[in-house]
Amino acid sequence: MTSTARSVETQKGDARKEEILAAALEVFSDLGFTKATTKRIADAAGLRSPALIYWYFKNKEELLQAVFLRYARVLRTGTDATSAAPDAPPDEMLRRVALAGLTFFSDPQVRRIYRLFMQEWPMLEKLGIGLRTNELRDNIYAFMERYFADQIARGNLREHNPAASARAFVSQIWTQVEARYLFPSIYPEPPDDEIFVEEMVTMLLHGLLPVS
Repeated sequence: MTSTARSVETQKGDARKEEILAAALEVFSDLGFTKATTKRIADAAGLRSPALIYWYFKNKEELLQAVFLRYARVLRTGTDATSAAPDAPPDEMLRRVALAGLTFFSDPQVRRIYRLFMQEWPMLEKLGIGLRTNELRDNIYAFMERYFADQIARGNLREHNPAASARAFVSQIWTQVEARYLFPSIYPEPPDDEIFVEEMVTMLLHGLLPVS
């Protein structure tokens, strides 16, 4: 086989592996690990036989691990907001981060991988994947804690516990994510993201601004 032919075969193999991973993400997140059969995954990937999956992955556990590692970007901030200048004023930065986070979760693939982790975290942790790994080294909580601490030092926010305010801020964003995208059936109709962010940031900053 020529080098060109080998290259073509490699590209086909890589493309097939990506198809399997995408199909497995869909099936795992919809049915859960236990109910997700290799036949269902093969059908979703357009494979003639489930046996083709084992050409790339030795078992279903390894496939689950590969799916999560392939799509683990959901564990990261997932936005450009955290690369903004750290001296951006609080009203601008908080609005930017909140809107970017909500936009991030509007991606169906992001919601699938997050739902998969929520469903299968005991299995994933057995496979060496958890929310305390370095996947979260630069997560949104850490970024906001650093940002609040910096703004306190600059005198733009009153003295307070930046870890607590970071959690309060992210938790408010998370309620909107749940209501809009993850569990809409159990929440009242949420406001539009722009309205939510404006009201949430205003209320949060009202409690953190220096007392004049």
